[in-house]
Amino acid sequence: MNRLHLHWMSLRVVCVCVALAGFAPGRAVAAEGAPKPAEPKKSPASAPDAKATEAKQTTEAERIIKLERALKNDRDELAKLEREQKKRVESELSKAKEEVATIDDSLAEKKKALAEHKQAGRAAEAETVATDIAALEKKRELAVNRVKLAVQAKKTLDTHVDTLGQKIKLNEKALAKLEGKPEPGAPTASAPTSQPVAAPMAPAPAQPAPPTAPKADPSPASPTAVDKGDEASTKKDEDAPTPEMLEQQEKVKATEAEAKEAEEEVKTLAQQIELLDKTIDGETARIERARQSVELFRKQRREYDGEYDRELAKPEGQRASEETLEKLRKQSREADKLAREAQADIRRLTEQLATHRAERAELERQRIEADRTAEEKKGLAQVQVKKLESLTNPYSVRNILQWFIIHGPKVALILLGMALAQFIVKLVSRHFVTLLARSSREETQEERENRAHTLVSVFRYVATVVIVIGGIATILQEVGVSLGPVLGGAAVLGLAVAFGAQNLVRDYFHGFVILLENQYGINDVVKIAGVGGLVERITLRVTVLRDIEGVVHFIPHGQISTVSNMTHGWSRALFKVGVAYKEDTDRVIDVIVELGAELRRDPAFGPHILEDLTMLGVDDMAESAVVIKFFIKTKQMQQWGIKREMLRRIKKKFDELDIEIPFPHRKIFHYHESGAPPQATGGE
Repeated sequence: MNRLHLHWMSLRVVCVCVALAGFAPGRAVAAEGAPKPAEPKKSPASAPDAKATEAKQTTEAERIIKLERALKNDRDELAKLEREQKKRVESELSKAKEEVATIDDSLAEKKKALAEHKQAGRAAEAETVATDIAALEKKRELAVNRVKLAVQAKKTLDTHVDTLGQKIKLNEKALAKLEGKPEPGAPTASAPTSQPVAAPMAPAPAQPAPPTAPKADPSPASPTAVDKGDEASTKKDEDAPTPEMLEQQEKVKATEAEAKEAEEEVKTLAQQIELLDKTIDGETARIERARQSVELFRKQRREYDGEYDRELAKPEGQRASEETLEKLRKQSREADKLAREAQADIRRLTEQLATHRAERAELERQRIEADRTAEEKKGLAQVQVKKLESLTNPYSVRNILQWFIIHGPKVALILLGMALAQFIVKLVSRHFVTLLARSSREETQEERENRAHTLVSVFRYVATVVIVIGGIATILQEVGVSLGPVLGGAAVLGLAVAFGAQNLVRDYFHGFVILLENQYGINDVVKIAGVGGLVERITLRVTVLRDIEGVVHFIPHGQISTVSNMTHGWSRALFKVGVAYKEDTDRVIDVIVELGAELRRDPAFGPHILEDLTMLGVDDMAESAVVIKFFIKTKQMQQWGIKREMLRRIKKKFDELDIEIPFPHRKIFHYHESGAPPQATGGE
């Protein structure tokens, strides 16, 4: 009989699975009605678009039918659970508690009787009562387990009822969305409103304002007003969205709405799967508790039957009353009935579990399909957004190419003009500044070349700045940037810089004056601000000096108060030669003059000497020497070499003629008290 019942239950499970292949309760979508990837928007008259619309409507109709059926089944099951199963579970819990209380009362009586028998010394009666107490304790353990199972069953049933209620609400919401009705529990508006459109993923360009009729000009002869009106209208036409942009905006809205709908579909299916998993877990737990209940009730029935048999086996004097025996028979039948009911619950729950597992598999398949569809629609929406951005973004490749087609040739001509002007400046500046430097006849060729080199570098710098600023201003005007605000901002910025960087302005002004007055130039040896060296570079702001140790000094022109130019036009080597007091100064002067004449006749040094040696004579009578002063006029930058050579020759000649070059010494006179004449002693 049990095997026949199992075969019948297996046949019912197979039938349910076959039925689920064409229908799955809940938010189910047939395989042929799964959402398809969104296609680009076409004209209403196109055949593929009409077929897609028809297929979509058919799919929605099937989903509505399945949702209505699922809702009906879930509501019926919920009502049944609330009406029958819940009462049954509560009744079972109440009976289990009553049974525990009854057994506890019997145990108390038996324990009292056992104590009396032991006190009276009735060992046989005490042993019989002890056996009854052991049986009652075993029955109490089973009754307590029955209470535990009843409590767990009540909790599981409450959870299942709550999950089923959530599932019904979710399906009602999905059904209302498909039918275009307001969601259950949502506030209804007093006036019908259109369904909100999904927000775009990227900011769409502003919609063009409706064209207005131009106002009549009271003075037609005013060309300025006409030009301004034309310029404003041209700018407005350039900024207005094109028909292609408007069409693309509609495509973006449509694809984003579809993508959002697909994402909501995925979320809904995920929620349904989650609720179904809770239902499956609850049913699995209920099946396990039903099996435990079957085992428990069968044990109780065996206990009641055993107790009944034990009572019958007792002598008639010790046997329980007929009422007690009838109660045991009734409890045995009730336990057997509860076991059969629990077995029926197992079969019913097993069928429901198979149905729900098949439903979950179908929902999982739909979720995977919906997820794939959502990704495709999201990708298509992103493609449409990028296309719209390429149409509206001025820095997109398409718009950049279009801009280059319109403005590129003009900008290229401006850049070419800037390069040509720079080339002309480099070509002409050298000759122009050379001619300017030749106007001064007092300077030597080398001085004129140095001055020309200095002015060329500054002139090129200034010309480059003017060309670059003018070219940038022209390019900005070409690309549509108004020069008025730019120039105004530049003026304000220049004023701020003038107040905030007065030293910088002073540096440029002093540099201009230095170049204008030709105080020094490149390759001149000067001393500025206590620093001496060779001028390597001059700009409008700084002068770059390199001293004899190779150290480079950058001196801002604003810090220059005095300039000592040691190579301006010509130079002079100044000598101060000391000889001993015993020497004939006229003879020494003649020797020095002769050495100067020899030096000028020398082919290596003579070309650098401009005049004969100029003897100034005895310049000082120092503490230990007579100082003879003279100078030699040389070309610029040659005084140091001439001076070193002249000093070398003087030392050599004085050694030959025994002319003493003294070193510092003192004479000390000693006076004696005896009146002897003083004696002088010398010391170095």
